[in-house]
Amino acid sequence: MVDIIEEFCNGFKSSIVGKNRYIQKKVLVGSAQINVALDEDLARSLKKIVPQDDLDDVEILTVICNSRGIEGSVLITEAAYQDLVRHQIKRLEEPALKCASTVNCEIINIMKIWNTFLEKKMQRLPYLSAAITDEVTELLTERHLVVHDLLKNYVAIQASFIKTIQIDFNTEMQDLIKKNTLSKYELLTTTSEKEEEPMQSILGDKPTDIQQMQCKIVRQLVQKYFDIVKLAFLEYCPKAIAHTVVYFMERNIQRRLMEKLHKSEKIDQLVRECETIEEQRKLTTDKIRAMDSALEVIREIKNSRI
Repeated sequence: MVDIIEEFCNGFKSSIVGKNRYIQKKVLVGSAQINVALDEDLARSLKKIVPQDDLDDVEILTVICNSRGIEGSVLITEAAYQDLVRHQIKRLEEPALKCASTVNCEIINIMKIWNTFLEKKMQRLPYLSAAITDEVTELLTERHLVVHDLLKNYVAIQASFIKTIQIDFNTEMQDLIKKNTLSKYELLTTTSEKEEEPMQSILGDKPTDIQQMQCKIVRQLVQKYFDIVKLAFLEYCPKAIAHTVVYFMERNIQRRLMEKLHKSEKIDQLVRECETIEEQRKLTTDKIRAMDSALEVIREIKNSRI
């Protein structure tokens, strides 16, 4: 039992960290597939998130109008801008959780590979094989819940505190304002004048030059801040999954199996062979005894003749 657990764990751990002696030539497996999920797949998924596609002019202008209240505003209030950015940041959660699920599925595949690799030994002890599968799956589920909460909390933290005083963001904002054809005075005057118009006029089919310029600046500022957060998240997410799931499984799988199985009260049940083998062994034993009895009878007959 101990030998089987140790051999399984050695193969399982080597597959996770990339020292696998079981080489698959047709598809990526083990650590190679995990690396693809953490690196290429995640980056590709995050790249598809473009705030520009999710923000329309009506939404931006509505937020601007609702945020001004009775006072004029040059562009948009801090709170309104944060709401727009916060919505975009929350979009990072789905691809991150999908990446974590992909890694979990690949670890399950690694477990299945080593169950197959040790099939002959596992066939003799089916209860032990099932127990190993259950314990690995249970531990992996526990770690998945941990990393799930970790990633969701990270996104929530980034969304709850929009740090617009960052040097990179402030520099970009100043550059955008300087590039505008309208001065701050013209922008404020035009915006204040629009407050006397009905909402339907402000959000009409044909936005004014000032409205178009406002939307353009807000879009670019949202994109700039989102890119800063996305870059940090792209660095954080793979490390969080690797530390919380991959390396944790590598470091703790053998200890978990030994604690749960070798020291279990059900150890007698776990080392039981399958019923088919037990029946075959009993049948073989009976045949041997019958042959021994027959030989004994033959020996007695032979001795009596002598």
